[in-house]
Amino acid sequence: MNRFLILILMLVSLLLAANLCCDRDGHILIVGDIYGFHNVPEGTTVEYSVDAESDSEITYNWEVNPVGYGTLGSPAAASTTFTAPEVDSDFEIVISVVVNSDNDGPVVRSMDVVVKDIPEPPDDNAPVNRPPSAGAYSSLTVVEPEVEIQFTDDSTDPDGQEDIVLWEWDFSYDPDVGFQVDSTEKDPVQAWSMEGVYLVQHRVEDSGGFSDLLDDPLVIIVELTPKAPIAAAHVDGNEIAAGDYLRFFDDSTDPDGDDDIVLWEWDFSFDPDNGFNIESTEIEPLIEFSQIGNFNIQLRVTDSTGLADMLDVPLLITVTQDHPAASYGFTFGAESNDRAMGIGTDPEGRV
Repeated sequence: MNRFLILILMLVSLLLAANLCCDRDGHILIVGDIYGFHNVPEGTTVEYSVDAESDSEITYNWEVNPVGYGTLGSPAAASTTFTAPEVDSDFEIVISVVVNSDNDGPVVRSMDVVVKDIPEPPDDNAPVNRPPSAGAYSSLTVVEPEVEIQFTDDSTDPDGQEDIVLWEWDFSYDPDVGFQVDSTEKDPVQAWSMEGVYLVQHRVEDSGGFSDLLDDPLVIIVELTPKAPIAAAHVDGNEIAAGDYLRFFDDSTDPDGDDDIVLWEWDFSFDPDNGFNIESTEIEPLIEFSQIGNFNIQLRVTDSTGLADMLDVPLLITVTQDHPAASYGFTFGAESNDRAMGIGTDPEGRV
């Protein structure tokens, strides 16, 4: 008796392992696993089936979860087709079937399926967009405040210059802050009011949305540049007798302010071939001419930055005759009587 019970239990275990379903009257429904593809390319149609056995009529009900992701061709048959939907990326679904018989069931079988996204094949005839290459240059690199600089786009595009559709400029570019759009002109003009060093970045974009920046931003230096003085002078009269005195007057100017001139140098017998010889450093010297002849008078002025200038055309003095200065009674403003009578010596020396 015990041996018979053991055999019965073993048979029941085998039936359960073989996916058998029995009712109280002893009817048996045997259902296998779903047979089909675990990976289905989007837009394709494949077949799924399930094997089932019973001593009574069997019914099938195929389903897709989530509902609507694909189409079942024969949802009430032992096998059905499945058409995968179009997807933007790989998508997981579950295909299942519910099996019933007149006397047994339901038995549910399921399979996990991945609908695979298939990338569009490249069109060999379609043009391939290539990014532009940003380029630019400026008319000046060192300027004073409020002086305008012309910036010129020099970008290129392998698909044609007309493919560049957007030009952007950042006139105070800071890599830590990022690109800031100050102008969308192709060739803008820009000036700065404050002294400083400015980085100018340029960005271009083509019709396909590709963009590019300058590899190295343009560097603009804005600073007040010292300007050279402008030498000028005059003398009252240009013809005298030997031994007479002449006072020379400085009329020089300096764009940075006339008080910026710090040095006055005079050459009373200037010869371009011999170069400049300093004979006085007074601003307005008084000079006696004791020799007969023609004398070129040159003035050189220098400002606080070391910039200098000389007269474009030297003053010309003609000394006509030789006689002692004491024989004439010239008066030179506030000069001493000795100088007025011509009997003293000039601290600058005689010519």
